[in-house]
Amino acid sequence: MTLSAASPPPFIPWQATRLSARRVLVLAAHPDDEVFGCGASLCLHRQEDAEVRVIILTDGAYGAAHRQAQQAVMQERFAESHAAAQVLGLDEQAIDCWQLPDGQLEYAESLVERLRVLIQEGGFDLVYAPSLMELHPDHCALAMSAAEAVRRIGGHLRLAFYEVSAPLRPNTLVDITAVIERKRKAMDCFTSQNARQRYAQQIAALNIYRSYTLGLEVQAAEAFEVVDSAALQANHLALLDSDYTYRRLRGRSACIAQDEPLVSIIVRSMDRSTLARALASVHAQTYPHIEVLVVAANGSAHRPLHELPGQASERIQTRLIASAQALERSQAANAGLAAARGQLLMFLDDDDSILPHHVAALVQALQAPLQQNAIAAYADISAVDAQGQQVRLFNEAFDPMRLLIENYIPIHAVLFRRTAYDSGARFDEALPLCEDWDFWQSVAAYGHFLHIPQVGGHYHLQTGELTSGVWQAAQQEAIRQAMLTVYRKRLPDYSAEQIWGVFNAARQQHAYAQQVTQVTQAAQQAAQQAAQQISQLQEQLLAAQTQTQQLLASSSWRITAPLRALRRFFSSSSKT
Repeated sequence: MTLSAASPPPFIPWQATRLSARRVLVLAAHPDDEVFGCGASLCLHRQEDAEVRVIILTDGAYGAAHRQAQQAVMQERFAESHAAAQVLGLDEQAIDCWQLPDGQLEYAESLVERLRVLIQEGGFDLVYAPSLMELHPDHCALAMSAAEAVRRIGGHLRLAFYEVSAPLRPNTLVDITAVIERKRKAMDCFTSQNARQRYAQQIAALNIYRSYTLGLEVQAAEAFEVVDSAALQANHLALLDSDYTYRRLRGRSACIAQDEPLVSIIVRSMDRSTLARALASVHAQTYPHIEVLVVAANGSAHRPLHELPGQASERIQTRLIASAQALERSQAANAGLAAARGQLLMFLDDDDSILPHHVAALVQALQAPLQQNAIAAYADISAVDAQGQQVRLFNEAFDPMRLLIENYIPIHAVLFRRTAYDSGARFDEALPLCEDWDFWQSVAAYGHFLHIPQVGGHYHLQTGELTSGVWQAAQQEAIRQAMLTVYRKRLPDYSAEQIWGVFNAARQQHAYAQQVTQVTQAAQQAAQQAAQQISQLQEQLLAAQTQTQQLLASSSWRITAPLRALRRFFSSSSKT
């Protein structure tokens, strides 16, 4: 879980941030941790005139043979810390050591309370501590203790975890280019430790690596995971999240299919030949987390699951919901709903198909910010004939009043939240037809529908075995009776606003029809007037053409032709 109280930041910072503070406390498990982990940042704090205090908790004498040797090691290492502090510009009296046994720090009430008193009485506004991802158990114990102390204090206190023996998950990168040489000199002060391992070189390399996302101008950076007391009080267990959980809850893309909500697609199957096409369209979905429930609506005559066609993808689990007896349409739908395990649900009849992007687009719509109140999302559906040519496009925007009057949303257009089913939405098993229309009204009672204006599937219209009953002329009377049944069922539950909306829609439709008639009549009248004007103009043009022809054919025009020729000759001569 993210420890930010606001929206989660990018997983890796892409710009440097200066950690400014008035009073700074550095908690180090051993002498040298304070320099290796955040030495350059401490130097920057001092350049800003911040007060810096360093507490080294242990004596750093692990492995010494006896008490005298322990004292010698402690003094040597403490002197190295003092020398490094002088290089960084820290005051000599700013460093103190509690001299607890090296290797024996424990996350316990005594240490937490001692840290709480230290932080609270010191009035610090920024505390540095090693991160929980450190390899040394002392570092981890100190990280937990510091976090709990900061949580108890509350207020606006910040805690910055630093890295020494293991890279952490940074949300803050501090540009240390200006002071990197001073940090390297400070790290060289730990002669006893650098003789055992190339710590100074390794930390310098880590600081260089931390500039990876900061551009060429940044030569090195120190990395921190900064949390505040408010976030710790909201969820202190977030510190224990795995790196996987940390990534997922910071808005990273899914690492495995199970990270996404499970979508249950219910196929009411009569075991027709088109079932292969329907299942193949599901297996072609780009969305990764889907289960298919094939409900044997024809009862025991349905083929077993292993004989079903279209099983082309191992990433999608298919289950057969068997039935000893044949099921009506609503019964099959309810059987599928009862067996579904998904957070999101969808229906697909065995003679229809969906396009590869369909489920992914609808899931994305329901997961979009500010869409928590949407109970369902639906796409456009193209009704096609046997040759694949579009006959009709179902692409209407959502209108809850129209949904009370008629169904305009094909069943496989919709992806809806399981909460509608959990709240009581069911198919009415007394309805032989229009059961999906009645069901969408039940779902709509729990929220609005989002319309995604792109084709997400096909409604296949064919003949013979594949004919969809609602498109047969012989079914129109049965459909009318089913719609009347839905009206009678729903009308007593309509609110005053819904009743007004339905009848107002009817009035508006009548008024619209009248307006269309008036506009059509006016257009016809205008067209008639224009036709009359055109006819009159054509008659006038014909009369003028006739007069011209008569003039050219007259004897006077022929007799005066020589005079007109002389006039043209003398006119052209005068111009030259």
